[in-house]
Amino acid sequence: MNWRLAKSLDVLRSQVNDRWPNRKKENDGTIGDAAHSARSSDHNPNGAGVVCALDITNDPATGPDAGFLAETLRQSRDPRIKYLISNKRICSSQVQPWVWRPYSGINDHTHHVHISVGPEAAKYDSIVPWTIERTTATQQPTEAKMQATGGTNAFVWGNWLGAIITALTQFITPDLLTNLLGNKFAWLVPFVTFLINAIGHGTTGNSSTSVLPGITAPMPAVNPPSTV
Repeated sequence: MNWRLAKSLDVLRSQVNDRWPNRKKENDGTIGDAAHSARSSDHNPNGAGVVCALDITNDPATGPDAGFLAETLRQSRDPRIKYLISNKRICSSQVQPWVWRPYSGINDHTHHVHISVGPEAAKYDSIVPWTIERTTATQQPTEAKMQATGGTNAFVWGNWLGAIITALTQFITPDLLTNLLGNKFAWLVPFVTFLINAIGHGTTGNSSTSVLPGITAPMPAVNPPSTV
């Protein structure tokens, strides 16, 4: 049958290729093989002939560290993400949202990161750019960061505001925006979604923890292993 890769994943792959033009691709994957077709998998085309899963090769030497990329995507909480699999771990946006859990599937995903996007066309065909990089300087609230924001109290209040915006981004989905804006303005949905996420990331500063337990899961202070 004719098939194509979800546009959102095509955008992600293009971003990765642009950022690491010499990366290895031997463990990249889109449409599944015969083994995949025999079971439920996002590597199999959906009813519209769209593949909603992408594998990106682990290549710390000349390309992306798959573990670091997986963690970056997890921290981004992009509403298009259905689940991520990396290095014997799985992270879902729905089951224990955004928390790494042990993964015991047939493929332990130690040579690539797996990204699945949601089944709704507004998600899998969104062409909003992805967050594929982060800096260690924004992962922990440092003393310099607190001084730059007016002291500890201001930093805590900033975290409160960031947590609220983060919570809102979980409820304001592309589908909800489509219903609110109507078909006439459906073309605005990707741009509004991008702005909401940009505001959320800018306010929280990609902080490693939240002052509102349960809204954002703790993020590790160190990078995940490179053996992915």
